[in-house]
Amino acid sequence: TAPLQVWHGTPVQDGQFPFLAALLGSGSQQFCGVSLISHYAVLTAAHCVSAGISHARASFRFAFGADYTKATVMRSPSAVFINPAFNGSASVDNDIAVVILNETVPPHAAQPVTMISNQTATLEDPRTHATVIGWGETQKSDHVKRARFANLTVVSLPECKKL
Repeated sequence: TAPLQVWHGTPVQDGQFPFLAALLGSGSQQFCGVSLISHYAVLTAAHCVSAGISHARASFRFAFGADYTKATVMRSPSAVFINPAFNGSASVDNDIAVVILNETVPPHAAQPVTMISNQTATLEDPRTHATVIGWGETQKSDHVKRARFANLTVVSLPECKKL
């Protein structure tokens, strides 16, 4: 099965998604996105920070802002907590991790994401609207420096597995 990808999208404006940060590896290359969940912790995919990845944890940096090359606030990890049910690259199930930062992120640089509440529809409800945000390639070799976003409609798990 081919990996699912989001193509094109719209460039993120500065401050549009104030919780957004890029996970950078050695050489300051962005390889995953993260969301600030408190002024000292970020949420990301477990496969981005698991022990088997090619980027050494010691070289991780988090760049806050829509354009990671212009970030004025950078942080390093002090602790990584991977969901114990995550089973590596075998599936996307339980692919979630929390990273504690070495210093707090000042409010002028980023704001924690607003968490979903019990009164809000869950992201698992088909036909719910959702926004995906991230970096990647817009063409075969054009890796973007400014994050992009797209608004999508959630589909059921059985429908997703057909894609």
